Amino acid sequence: MKIKFLFLSLSTVVMLALAGCYGQSRLEKFVDRLNNECPVSAGVMGEMTRVEMQDGNVVVTLQVDDNMLNIEALSANPELLHQTVVTSFNNPTDDMKDLVNELKLCNAGLTYIFEGKYSGKQATVTLTSKEIKELAKTRTGADPDALLDANISITNAQLPVRVDEVTILQSLDREDDCVVYHYDVDESLFSFDDIEDNRDLVVSMLTQQLRQLNDDPAGKSFIRACKLADVDIAYCYRGEMTGREATFVVSIDSI
Repeated sequence: MKIKFLFLSLSTVVMLALAGCYGQSRLEKFVDRLNNECPVSAGVMGEMTRVEMQDGNVVVTLQVDDNMLNIEALSANPELLHQTVVTSFNNPTDDMKDLVNELKLCNAGLTYIFEGKYSGKQATVTLTSKEIKELAKTRTGADPDALLDANISITNAQLPVRVDEVTILQSLDREDDCVVYHYDVDESLFSFDDIEDNRDLVVSMLTQQLRQLNDDPAGKSFIRACKLADVDIAYCYRGEMTGREATFVVSIDSI
């Protein structure tokens, strides 16, 4: 079963483990050095293709797989995209803490440009230097629920999406102690009896796929959010004709 993860992963795209920044020229030199290292893989989402300075901001261009991120949906929801980035900065990884500190010291903002690999379409989000300074001052620790809700919201803004010839991902919801991927399936090509008879094998396959995502920036970000919020990950398949359902739950502790 092919699983699509359509959330943003911003915490590990730019790895800014730097000494203190003592002026714009030093930041510009760093940006030039980072740009010379491009392209840099951002995992299944795509790759960082360019880093540059524009109007006092560090501008990072990410070429993304249009099948993983719906650029049009992101562009149509600028406030949601902005809030997702803000939430990520409020729940920082160690690398993101370094990034925030550097931008604050250099009085610089940060812009992400998401560019579709196949379509060429773009979605842009910016944190101004003022916003970054405020985030650095007000950051009091991770808010697991906010981080997870941000992942869910940005995913749902891009749905529904066809995963393959059998499956359409309709929604991602938080239900009790789980985040649940809801899929509609074509019952002429999908056997509920077969997957029910092999329930343990299906759960094992899903668990292995989630474990593999720990090596990917996008997957790691989502799994981190689930672990912080202490929720399991579930997959609910519903027949388009009969409405029959089958749900498989992967314990977050097993990932």
